[in-house]
Amino acid sequence: LVPESLRWLIVKGKIQEARQTLQRIANVNGRDVRGDEINLPSYEKEEKSLGDVRVLFSKKYLVSTLVLWYNSLVGAMIYNGLHFTAPNLGGNMYLNWFLSGAGETLGTMMSIYVHTRFGRKKTTAGCEIMAGLASLVSVIIILYDDGSQ
Repeated sequence: LVPESLRWLIVKGKIQEARQTLQRIANVNGRDVRGDEINLPSYEKEEKSLGDVRVLFSKKYLVSTLVLWYNSLVGAMIYNGLHFTAPNLGGNMYLNWFLSGAGETLGTMMSIYVHTRFGRKKTTAGCEIMAGLASLVSVIIILYDDGSQ
C-alpha cells in the first residue's frame, strides 16, 4: 500500500526499487522522468566497529581527551568534597545536609537555563571555580569551628 521511503531503500542498497518508487511518484505527480535522469546517491555500507581506545590518544584527540578526563576528575572531587563535608560543618548536621541537597537541586535546575544562555564552556568553568571556592570556604569553616552544636 505505502512504498518504503527512498532514503531507506538507498541506505539498504535497494537502488532498483528506489528508482521504481521514484518513477511511480513522478507518474502520480504527472511528471515524465526517464530512468537515466534519476540520479540517486549511493551510500557505501560502513563497517560497524566497536571502536578503538587508541584513537583517543592520537595527535588529533589527545589534548581533548586529557582535558575531558581532568575535568571529570575535578568535577567528581569537588562534588564529593562538598557533599561529604556538609555534615561536618558547624551547626545542625541534618540542616546542613538539607541545605546541601537544596543547593544541589537549585543548581541543577538553574544549570539548564545558564547552559543555554552562556554556553557550555563558560558555564562549566565558572561553576567549577565557584565549587572550588566553596570547598575552600568549607575547609576554613571546619578548621576554625569551635565544635559547639
